[in-house]
Order: sequence, then structure tokens, then C-alpha cells
Amino acid sequence: MLDDIIKVEDKVRAILEHYPATRDSDKLLWLAFAVMHCGLKDAIGEEAYIQLKQWMLRKSTPALESIRRSRQRIQQMDRSLAGDRKFRMDEAEVMRVHYAENKS
Repeated sequence: MLDDIIKVEDKVRAILEHYPATRDSDKLLWLAFAVMHCGLKDAIGEEAYIQLKQWMLRKSTPALESIRRSRQRIQQMDRSLAGDRKFRMDEAEVMRVHYAENKS
């Protein structure tokens, strides 16, 4: 799991370095990552990708991070809507340990 997160971070860094437009748009960054590392265009085809990109980059389409933060706030206020909290807590602990060990 930690290796996956580190690999994702390395891939995101490379995208940010090579495609400056992704530095100011989480939506564009997500699309670039999905195309380069998840085979998005191959999976859905060029025409569907163009439609998805147009839809995703609309101002009315919320960023994935906004949805994640909303879920987090709702689940903090209403525990009955929470999912597998243990999985998320374990994941967070792995990250805390990793960053504490590599802080210097």
C-alpha cells in the first residue's frame, strides 16, 4: 500500500514537471494521470475520452477532492454514514510513519 502511494506521488510529480497546465487544475491532473498511468483512453476510446474531458473540465463539475472532503465532513458528523473507518485509519498510520521516518 505504501509503495503504491509513493509510486503515485512520483508519477504525479513527473506530470507536474512536464505538463505545467496540470499545476493549477486538479481535474486536468487527474485526467493526465488516468491517461498516462491507468489506460483511460484505451479503456474508453478517444471519442469517449474527449467527451469525458469536456464534461470534467466544466465549471459545474466538482473536483474529486471536493467530493472527498464533503464525504469526510458528513461521515464525521453522522457516524451511521461512515464506511470502513479501520481501513482508512490504518492507511493514515502507514503514511504518518513513512513521513516521520523520511522527514529529514
